[in-house]
Amino acid sequence: MDYIAIIEKAREITSALPREDTEYKPKLKENTLKNYKTQLNKMVKIFGENWWNEKTADEIVETILAFRNNKDKPMSQTYKRNLFQASSVLLTSLNKEEYKVLIERFKKEMWKLNKDYGKEHEDNPFDVISQNQKENMITYEELRDYIDRVKKDIDKEEILYMAYVILESLYWVPQRNEFAGMIYIGKREFNHLSQEQRKEQNYIVDSTASKGKPRKLTFVYYKDDTTTKTRPEEFQDLPKDLEKIWREYIRVMNYKKGDKVLDISRNHLSKILTQVSERYIGKRVSTTLIRKIKVFHFNGGKAGKEKKLEQIQLAKAMGHSVAVQDKIYNKA
Repeated sequence: MDYIAIIEKAREITSALPREDTEYKPKLKENTLKNYKTQLNKMVKIFGENWWNEKTADEIVETILAFRNNKDKPMSQTYKRNLFQASSVLLTSLNKEEYKVLIERFKKEMWKLNKDYGKEHEDNPFDVISQNQKENMITYEELRDYIDRVKKDIDKEEILYMAYVILESLYWVPQRNEFAGMIYIGKREFNHLSQEQRKEQNYIVDSTASKGKPRKLTFVYYKDDTTTKTRPEEFQDLPKDLEKIWREYIRVMNYKKGDKVLDISRNHLSKILTQVSERYIGKRVSTTLIRKIKVFHFNGGKAGKEKKLEQIQLAKAMGHSVAVQDKIYNKA
């Protein structure tokens, strides 16, 4: 069964409705659809085809909550939540009324997992998200040393040069995986883009010097109606040290205006980071872990302290609130 085609068809119908209609649903992003496909295939692997007609809500929920992978490790809370989310979207697309019981039960479990996730961080303010992250945590100084080691080898392999540029970017302002697929473009060309062209696409904009203003590079992160609260600040000028790194990378790789300077998917970017860190320091240092390292170093690990302007600015740039920064990222 083509789950994605079913979901997309349902979205096409509802997206044509007025925005004030409670059934309005914006078009899903390509990466979201890919994730749904992976998660729904996992549901089939666990329960078999047509699971929504053959299993009860209790059977599905109990199995997912107790599921362990091939290495006998428990499934992460986040992945469980994602399975319930993808399943809810599929069943809503198939027949919202017919599968109302399953949908409501899945939403209830998602709410409970979200609540547990937040409470875990409130009760354990100096714990990282998972045991896996505990095992891979490094200090801010160790992160800097690791990046410098990768820098020494950028002439040896193209993938190491790419990893180095990503690492330096995350070191300065740690986004999620926003650099994947970023397009290099001139300021004049960017200004002529329509809002539709800017959607779901991030840019690195090259502004020439004019009227006393120096030449600069700016990260531009797209905005949309559904993820404004979790999107990084739209326009972010690169610090001069980082700008030099990016300009040299663009020159060496011979990128032209309109090229994707990191022509990889977000998942591929994550794999590159973990593979390179394993190679150099024997740990899997992910984007999320770098965000935690940066925030903890920046704020001293003092959740709930008086908020300084610098912390507010960092939270805004990273795409979350100060409260979320303290609850989720300000750990060690």
